[in-house]
Amino acid sequence: SQGSPQANVLIGAPFDFPNVWHTVTYFSSFLLFIPGLMIITSITNEYTYKTHRQNIIDGWSRTDFLKAKFSLLIFFVLTATILVAASALTVGLIFSKSYDTMWESIHFIGYFALMAVIYLMLAFLIAITVKRTGLSIIIYFAIVCIVDNVLWSGKVLLAEPIDKDTVEINKFNLMVNNDSRVEKLILPVRDGLMLIRKK
Repeated sequence: SQGSPQANVLIGAPFDFPNVWHTVTYFSSFLLFIPGLMIITSITNEYTYKTHRQNIIDGWSRTDFLKAKFSLLIFFVLTATILVAASALTVGLIFSKSYDTMWESIHFIGYFALMAVIYLMLAFLIAITVKRTGLSIIIYFAIVCIVDNVLWSGKVLLAEPIDKDTVEINKFNLMVNNDSRVEKLILPVRDGLMLIRKK
């Protein structure tokens, strides 16, 4: 990438192909709470302002209402995924000197789409169940703790970890695994995504 050789040695080339797919999706994933909040407010406002009753009067069934809101969820997922893919492609074209490996890591876009579905489905289910905006938002941020990098590029599987970060991640994973108060799920997305929720 453009920049000093010393910087490239320290941080690699995060904006060159194929690394840019990973870089852009990783940082974009931290913004997925925004469409999640939009899903929650869109659904709960229907109950708060009783507009869902007007929809029923107009001939909508509850299934029609849920389908309409689920369509909004799919729209957000597709829009976010397209924007992230376009951003990664643009950044890669600007910073890369070679395009031979342009599409090599594009699967990270699929991982991003999967993560978007998880975030927004959680928001969707909370909003439909709770029906109150403030409480739904609190639960959205409190019910699930999302921890990234729990697989640490497979280093956690080494019999004798070679660096301090891997040792600390192993300690954290073991602590969560032994905690009977929570349910946990590890998704093999990027460096491992652990979803933790209270039982």
